Amino acid sequence: MSERNSRMNEILQRLISCEALSNSIAQVSSIDETNSEIKWTAYNSLCNYKDHMITEKFLNDEYAKVTRWDLWQEAINIFIDHDIKINLDIGCANNHFSYLCNTNKIVSFGIEPRKQLVDFSNENFRECGINEKHAFLGSIKTFNESFFGSENLLDCVSVINFMHGNYHSQEDLMTLFEVLSGCTKYVFTSMPINESCRNKLLQHFESLKFTAIDGRMYGMVSHAFFINKNDLTKR
Repeated sequence: MSERNSRMNEILQRLISCEALSNSIAQVSSIDETNSEIKWTAYNSLCNYKDHMITEKFLNDEYAKVTRWDLWQEAINIFIDHDIKINLDIGCANNHFSYLCNTNKIVSFGIEPRKQLVDFSNENFRECGINEKHAFLGSIKTFNESFFGSENLLDCVSVINFMHGNYHSQEDLMTLFEVLSGCTKYVFTSMPINESCRNKLLQHFESLKFTAIDGRMYGMVSHAFFINKNDLTKR
């Protein structure tokens, strides 16, 4: 078995474990509900994507285009520039970003705590001709539990338009960064809007193994691209 296939098998086993741990997540029934795992009060607008072209939603909503479509395109260009071949997207919503990655020969899976969106994603992938499961039920907490102890398993982990959401457990975020320092070379993530929280998390992240090599604003939310310092010395 090739090294790549071995990695893919382990990633899938850990995603299956993540989903099993996540089956106990209490699903919300209205836009006003949140809980310890689901931090967003509204479902993302569910728009079908049939190919790699921009959808009508983004053509008609400039803010959504800037904060999602344009961000995704730039992230994919960064991935290509850094030879990223395997990505995991935390908080993937309808997994549109992972779909675009896969159309650019970047294998990308997604985890999402809202089961409705996971089901929608896998159905939409099948309608696009991708039969393999690419979305799994999961949260930051269950990702931490499932990927703890993995070494250099992923090329990149993306946390796009998710980290800045309200009420994330700071303990879970600190643990997330520690898990990421072992399992991935790169991280592309949104940053907490609260400055004090953002600075504390950045200090913790950089005290581990990561350093920021790019940062940009998309709408009101900043995103940063980090590289594992061990890999920076190899470049």
